[in-house]
Amino acid sequence: MSEQQPAVHTTWRSLSRPLALAAALVALFFVLRRIPMTIEVFIVATLIAYGINPLIRLLSRRLPRLLVIVLVYVMFFVLLLVGAIIVIPTAIEQLQNLFANSGDYITAAQSFIDRQEAWINQKFGGHMLPTQLRGLESTAVSKLSE
Repeated sequence: MSEQQPAVHTTWRSLSRPLALAAALVALFFVLRRIPMTIEVFIVATLIAYGINPLIRLLSRRLPRLLVIVLVYVMFFVLLLVGAIIVIPTAIEQLQNLFANSGDYITAAQSFIDRQEAWINQKFGGHMLPTQLRGLESTAVSKLSE
């Protein structure tokens, strides 16, 4: 007779790697939350340099390395600047639209809630909310609309 290995062993083995990775990510997050801001700048700079390095290696086959480094970093900063010029005004405009139309959004949400409340009252009767909660609802809506 041959003995079969228990299924628990293979299940534990298949779960151990993701659990270890999750624990490592939690530990890394915990450590990174404790790092001062100056060290974070160095870490970000290192990650940028590490990410740009393959492009520099590829281009340095045809051009001098110093020139490639300067060109790649100038292109990186130009792309960053163009992205900021495009993204920041658009984000500000979207936030202004959100605040300008917030009254309409609240009105639409209130009418949706009223329709749902009417449907619930029709299906289940009018005794769904206690009187204390009805007062709370009207107070919350008035505060939101202000």
